[in-house]
Amino acid sequence: MVTSILSGVLALSTFFWGCRGSSVTTTDGPARSVLTEADDGREVRLAVGASAVLRLSSSWAWGELGVAGEAVEAIRVHYESDPGFIEWQLRATRAGRAALTAEGTKRGSGETRRFRLAIAVEGDPAKAGP
Repeated sequence: MVTSILSGVLALSTFFWGCRGSSVTTTDGPARSVLTEADDGREVRLAVGASAVLRLSSSWAWGELGVAGEAVEAIRVHYESDPGFIEWQLRATRAGRAALTAEGTKRGSGETRRFRLAIAVEGDPAKAGP
């Protein structure tokens, strides 16, 4: 029971924290705060202090998300039941670049793929909000 309550509180706080008005600009698309497999191979821009959500379909068995670079912190979100995706909260911690990668295997077919996302973090950390 306590685990269920804590999981619910964590999921809600993560949802509200991730939706606090941050947006992501892709090099070829509009601003948004949720990134998906459709963003594979793209570069996105975040301001220092901003956040975004990365969701990859749970119809694939994804390995750990690799993060190269120190500009972004990725925090895995764990749900008590499968919402249909695997989620990470992405926090832009400092100006610079980061490369995210994940290896996936399609459930039932064995097909494999690699997800890649480049993130450019811009701005002055002194001007970042809480």
